[in-house]
Amino acid sequence: MNTACQTAATSCSIPLVDGLLSEPTNPVYLPTLVALSWGAFLLDGLLESHIAPYTRRAEVMSHWSQPFDQLIENNNQVLWVLAERVKPYWQHPLMLKPALFESLVVNGIGDYIARYLIEYDGVYPPPAAYCAQIDMYLGLFFPDFKAPSAQSYVVAQQHSQLTDSAQGVHS
Repeated sequence: MNTACQTAATSCSIPLVDGLLSEPTNPVYLPTLVALSWGAFLLDGLLESHIAPYTRRAEVMSHWSQPFDQLIENNNQVLWVLAERVKPYWQHPLMLKPALFESLVVNGIGDYIARYLIEYDGVYPPPAAYCAQIDMYLGLFFPDFKAPSAQSYVVAQQHSQLTDSAQGVHS
């Protein structure tokens, strides 16, 4: 695997095998109820919208040309990054308020993914884009959140381009 891919994996907590996104060897394991809740809130943000409550799902899915399970797998990659980034904050007082983090952060990230899919005609956000979005939401939610350097996003974007070339599609 080349150095850019390794750096992207480290800086953005994106698991890689032979330069391609995959399940991490040392994943952050979320409690089952948290994992289920995060998955539900992310999907809700992706497919539901208070701005277009009856058309968002159809609009997103009309742009997404791959199988639905691929959308879920891509969302899992985002949730792995989020879980890695939020590790230092598990005991933060804001995390103890039921569904606050999920409704403000996880749902917001799902909404971002939907807007990206619609704007870029079914292309899933590249790692650099969703890492930046995750960091933005975490910075808004946790006043003391320290995002990684901007260089990590450049490297993650380079990784995304390498992955695109290897797969022939935009991940």
